[in-house]
Amino acid sequence: ERPDGIRCAAANALRNSLLFTRKNMETPAERNMIMQTICEATQSKDTQTRTAAYECIVQIAFQYYNKLQDYMQTIFKLTFDTIRTDDEAVALQAIEFWSTLCEEEQELLDE
Repeated sequence: ERPDGIRCAAANALRNSLLFTRKNMETPAERNMIMQTICEATQSKDTQTRTAAYECIVQIAFQYYNKLQDYMQTIFKLTFDTIRTDDEAVALQAIEFWSTLCEEEQELLDE
């Protein structure tokens, strides 16, 4: 299997297991490694890998919103470039990240 195929499968596996990574996301070094790996995957040459990476970021925004502050500048740059220039399927996931962020902010305001 191509390295991109492995990376895509890894991104999908991470997205599907994020519910069980709370302890990892609480530990800064582990959270940094997860976020770095996912952000790097958004730059893959493979469209499916980029899409899967953004799906992960969306899920992280949903489950670990309070842990995203340190990564917002990087995520902003990545999503801004993706929305402007990438394949539609990938761009839609980048937009979905911001939509999810808005929903999380609205929930906090409603509380």
